[in-house]
Amino acid sequence: MKGMDRIIRGWSFKAVLEYCEGRGTKQDVADGRLIGGNMACSAVSELVREFTSVRRIRPDIEKATWHNSLRLPPGDRLEDDRWCEIVADYMQRMGFGPAHPYCIWAHDDESAVHIVACRIAADGSLYLGKNENLASTRHIQELERRFGLQITKGPEYQHPDALPHTLKPKGPQVARLKKAEIELAIQSGSVPPKLRLQKLIDEAIVDGLDVVSFAEQLEAEGVIVRANLASTGVLNGFAFELDGVMLKGSSLGKRYSWQGLQGRGVTYEQDRDCQALERYSAAARGPAGHEGDAGEVGKSGQPVPDLGADAEHLGTAVSGLEPQPSAPSHRSWIVDGASFASNYPVGRAGEGTGGAPDADGAIVGAGGFGAASGDAGFERDEGSGSDREFGGTVGSSRPSVGSKAIDVQQALSRDHAYKVDAWRRQAAALGAPTYRITLVGRVGRAQGRAINLGKGRSAQQAEKFFDPAAVEALIPHLRHRNAAGFDIYVTPIDDQHHFMVIDDMKPGASGLLSRLGYAPCLVQTSSTRNEQAVLKTTKTHRFDEQSLANCLVQEINKAHGDEKFSGVIHPFRMAGFSNKKPGRSNAFTRIIEAVPRLCKKAGERLAQLRDAADALADQLRRKRIQLLSDKAMTDAVRTADARRQAREGRAVSSAAAFHEAAAAVRQSASDFGWKVDESRVDFQASMVMFADGWTESETMEGLMSSSPALSGRHLDTGAYALRTVQRARKEFEERASKASTHPAPKLK
Repeated sequence: MKGMDRIIRGWSFKAVLEYCEGRGTKQDVADGRLIGGNMACSAVSELVREFTSVRRIRPDIEKATWHNSLRLPPGDRLEDDRWCEIVADYMQRMGFGPAHPYCIWAHDDESAVHIVACRIAADGSLYLGKNENLASTRHIQELERRFGLQITKGPEYQHPDALPHTLKPKGPQVARLKKAEIELAIQSGSVPPKLRLQKLIDEAIVDGLDVVSFAEQLEAEGVIVRANLASTGVLNGFAFELDGVMLKGSSLGKRYSWQGLQGRGVTYEQDRDCQALERYSAAARGPAGHEGDAGEVGKSGQPVPDLGADAEHLGTAVSGLEPQPSAPSHRSWIVDGASFASNYPVGRAGEGTGGAPDADGAIVGAGGFGAASGDAGFERDEGSGSDREFGGTVGSSRPSVGSKAIDVQQALSRDHAYKVDAWRRQAAALGAPTYRITLVGRVGRAQGRAINLGKGRSAQQAEKFFDPAAVEALIPHLRHRNAAGFDIYVTPIDDQHHFMVIDDMKPGASGLLSRLGYAPCLVQTSSTRNEQAVLKTTKTHRFDEQSLANCLVQEINKAHGDEKFSGVIHPFRMAGFSNKKPGRSNAFTRIIEAVPRLCKKAGERLAQLRDAADALADQLRRKRIQLLSDKAMTDAVRTADARRQAREGRAVSSAAAFHEAAAAVRQSASDFGWKVDESRVDFQASMVMFADGWTESETMEGLMSSSPALSGRHLDTGAYALRTVQRARKEFEERASKASTHPAPKLK
């Protein structure tokens, strides 16, 4: 019998109960049946209310939902009553009491039950469940024996009789090779250092051997031994280096940890061996990733690329990573317990380069061991001694390197060099002075996250943009982020040029663009079915420049790219990094064409749009002048008193007058094809009211009475009405003064 890989805690009882009842979006599966538990209700809605009533006892607990399943091996079946008996025993062993509500769901198409419980008990106590996944596995093994179920293989523990919350699974006695190490061995044609070290240590150990003799025997075989010797003389373990690869003893397996070596007969007496062993200590050997003092590493066991002073601009810390101590002239990495030293210098961001291995010890990024593609990187030309770039396709075999071994250090340098070269080509083609760097999470824990590396921690901090050199300095960090599931995007920031993206083009569409006269500065592909092109044009500083550029981008994309594409300021993929969108097979963004140039045709079309906008603006301006001609305004000023007297004789209310004026303004806007803006209508109608001789207070009264949905458009209607009327009065007086040789009348 097995439980879930990881017990789930959450917020919503409704979601998990609906899942158990119908199993979410799964098709052609049997509905769930409530078969037991200690709750009074049976319907999902009633169960939710019952769970919620208990949850309210402890509002400080956010994740009150607890969900696990118990699953039998294929072919085994149990009756519902038997399941309920097993689950009751299981919940008691896990630490749930009678006051913790829980229910049991079964599905007829599988030999499993789902358990949904509340961590909060009716008496207010809380189930903590420390180390509950290991404890659950152990309890399931005990239940198999008690209830006579088929015994399934489970983990072994270092101390089987320990309390559940102190359980620790046994590690492998002899560590197996990781994928990266196997691939490296295949390419190099040599036995992996890990296997050779294990064999040499096994041959060196004899019962009663002291640590100094043990170290001397290994040194005679070409192994560099580093003892983790404390200043007090206490020996904490060993690290071993062979062919430039440093491995902690425990990373070779439990048999090779200090505790394992002692169990196999290696002895250490402090008074006898301490002084002689000091020559093998880290202080004597220099810094390295020795056991017990391997430097600070993150949660994933990986070191952090040194980002130096630029780290504060990254917007968010590198998750699970911390710096790895190293000598001034090189950077050390620990991969699956092995330490590797790179040849390139380190220091501040931009001075050092480097890549980060992934969680399995494989080198991340294009062309690295363990990558999804072999299409990126550099190989050594054995004949000439020079580096040459090679290409390939997703899934293609990696290049042959003859008899020369490629170590992990070379793989890291090669992948980094490929990404640097891709970025330099991309940046040279674009020619922007600065860039915005954006990360978008696609898979795993990164999914749904968006990070702007230049965004400050507060709204008051200005956004930081990165020049091409600063972007290049960020490549080690971006490699790590890409491997963690983030897509990497760049947005050129340039006051002098537009960068118009044509997205989601079909393969070969860039050739059609060229035949139509468009000359992109950059064409790249991010999958087998997708190409992007970037057109660079000159930018002016008109107030409507961006709107016109948006129109052109939409026009070109509707004809050749993404019909939904809408903006000229838009990010696109950084070359050299993999596409993390589901279904894109981690394809790398590769440059098809990169030429630093302006697109003449796009510039000419943008100029046409500017001319058309100018012509339309001039036409509207002429119509406005006609509406507010000098003669019309002079007549309005000179007859203001007469109109006022006529208004008073008709006894028309200010509300009715404002309503009539606003209707006239809307009609004029409709005649000229203008967009009706009610705030603008209020302003123009107020000017008409002043022209008709109404006072400021009367105009304000009319606006507040007649303007539609005023309270919905403005929180403080009084302040808005006063501000609008005062602006209209000022504008009216200024126009009246210009239109007449006589002073405009002072309004009451």
